[in-house]
Amino acid sequence: MKYHITETASFAAGILSQYSTGTVHSVYRKTINLHLGPALVALQAASSPLSPVSLITDLQAPEMEALSIQPEDPVSTDGQSITIHSHGTRIIFNLSDALVFDSFLPDQAVPVDTSAVKEAICLSGSGGFSELFSPEPQKDSSDFGKEAFLAVAGKRLEDARHLAASSCYEESSTSLAGLIGLGIGLTPSGDDFLCGFLAGLRFAGQWEHPFARLLRKEISQHLGDTNDISRTFLSCALQGHFSRPVKELPCPDSRKILSSFSQIGHSSGIDTLCGIFYASCFFAAFS
Repeated sequence: MKYHITETASFAAGILSQYSTGTVHSVYRKTINLHLGPALVALQAASSPLSPVSLITDLQAPEMEALSIQPEDPVSTDGQSITIHSHGTRIIFNLSDALVFDSFLPDQAVPVDTSAVKEAICLSGSGGFSELFSPEPQKDSSDFGKEAFLAVAGKRLEDARHLAASSCYEESSTSLAGLIGLGIGLTPSGDDFLCGFLAGLRFAGQWEHPFARLLRKEISQHLGDTNDISRTFLSCALQGHFSRPVKELPCPDSRKILSSFSQIGHSSGIDTLCGIFYASCFFAAFS
């Protein structure tokens, strides 16, 4: 069976150029995660949002789901194609003609319309971190897990900003990095938020700020506190690689922002957007 990869990201292309063998890590309805070396890359259905590790295929979601691929199936790649060896069958994804999206976000001050971002967050109604930035958060007294999550996350954000404002950068970075692994889902909300915050540092041109350096070190040391998939995205962010919606963010249209970020997971995109918004407020408080 032969299929095509139509688009990928520069980060994923770099992984494919370094490793020739691996295994299938996990299989979901629209995604097949491949383990190559220490990294993951993701074969995804057509029209999926492009992340730094994406390999967008020409298959629709039902076709992806129908493939007889299982975790631990052997994988090989020669730079022109990816082959999955499953139950005596070779499933080949040709990538020789794939478009390559530059997932690297430069570290330079790029104006982000915080009003449009805030409006997109408020319009999302996605739950997660959006409730901390919306004037009228959703109320559900029966959901104690959500209430506890919001209380912990809110306290960490408040502490981090106050500590940074007093130049207590090490303590501030420790508080913020404590979000790693917080929340539920394929990628916990705390991890998505931190990916957004790291993008916000680059948008603000603050990547080498003393606080930013300490935060990156703290996150790097605690990557083991979350799952493999979420750890992959945090590792990408630490290296300056982000999804297409993040790179295309400098946009004044809140509806377009909402549409773009809402395509990423159940709430992952909006949680990431919240991290970007918080970063802009964070540095405005003491810069």
